[in-house]
Amino acid sequence: MSAKNNISLIGFMGTGKTSVGRLLSQKLKRESIDTDEMIEKETAMTIGEIFEQEGEAHFRKIEGELVKRLSGETNRIILCGGGVVLNKENIQNLRNGGKTVLLEAEPEEIYRRIQKDQTRPLLKGKMNLKTIKEILEQRQEAYLASGDIVVKTTNKTLEEVSDEIIKKLNKEC
Repeated sequence: MSAKNNISLIGFMGTGKTSVGRLLSQKLKRESIDTDEMIEKETAMTIGEIFEQEGEAHFRKIEGELVKRLSGETNRIILCGGGVVLNKENIQNLRNGGKTVLLEAEPEEIYRRIQKDQTRPLLKGKMNLKTIKEILEQRQEAYLASGDIVVKTTNKTLEEVSDEIIKKLNKEC
């Protein structure tokens, strides 16, 4: 696996991007950058506040600019927000900078993982399995088209998922 290439983790909320990314960062001795955290730091607003005050389109614009900037860097693990795949230019930029790894989980598992999380703007007031399934279905085609490598995370430990990613990336190179 080339040290020059970024590894970008994509996938729906609750699939494990942040947790797996942090472990990958330790294992591969690479800096991990969470795009949502970086947006919050740079705007001094939470993602929820941006959605509420400026709208999703404004958030997606900020996200796109950040993805473009990060894609030009090297040797990073980029942890992307769940909606990054909604803009094909984001995926092109991520691929120009390295490999994209799609993390997938069953809707029931996603719900179990995030049900108490009140910071998810798309699920505000509708944190339920039905809404998760609906959003997943709307994005499924974009997710599948965006992942160079696909790793399922349901019923797997962070260790198992990170090892599987490393193994698949090594096969790709």
